Amino acid sequence: MTDPPMNTADSKEYYQNLEVDPEYLEFCREFDLKIAAGYEAKASEIRAQVSTYIDLGSAHILDLGCGRGAYGRLLMGNEGRVTGLDLNLTELTLAKSHANPDQNYTLGNGYSLPFSSGSFDLVLCRHTLEHLTRPFEFLSEIHRVLHPGGFGYVSTPNLLSATCFLTTLDGRKFMRRKIWGTDEGVYQIYTLRQLKRLATKAGFIRTECLPLTGFKKPFSISLFNPIRSSHKVLMVRSN
Repeated sequence: MTDPPMNTADSKEYYQNLEVDPEYLEFCREFDLKIAAGYEAKASEIRAQVSTYIDLGSAHILDLGCGRGAYGRLLMGNEGRVTGLDLNLTELTLAKSHANPDQNYTLGNGYSLPFSSGSFDLVLCRHTLEHLTRPFEFLSEIHRVLHPGGFGYVSTPNLLSATCFLTTLDGRKFMRRKIWGTDEGVYQIYTLRQLKRLATKAGFIRTECLPLTGFKKPFSISLFNPIRSSHKVLMVRSN
């Protein structure tokens, strides 16, 4: 596979690393060991949220912006198939070193996914949308590669939550951009309404805010959504 084409906008948005950096590779290995329990907990939460909607045992999942591949790998375990895509070759190298036989990782650009239309049952995309200047194009590509009736899982910081700006690095970077004009790669943080409108514009027929794990849907959404530091939304592609 040839390297994806780059342009000025893309180079501003992605942490490009098109060569393997041994020092960074070792840092990632050590860091992942330190927070392994956190990866496991988050993957378990995602599994609980999406397993109601999709049979993970037979699913083909695209882990978009996969980094070192921890979430897609832990979410699926030995079930289904996982394809991971990222622009950071060092992190992809680490993802490949942990991959199971049904897990593949490739270098690619989220604005022009190197996959046929209708290739996936689920696209998993965690905390990437806020780093993009062309989110509509990105979501449109997610819509394209999902098969009819497929799902896109997107998490992104919640603009209306004070905890977003107090506890998350993305939130603090966004505020510094708005107040001081610094460009640290966080271009947009969304309200739930904005996120749903963007998904609808990209072609998704329904968007659903996922409940907090352990709570029934109406209770968790109505009471906790305004204070959640991030949105977790399931987008449904038309049949």
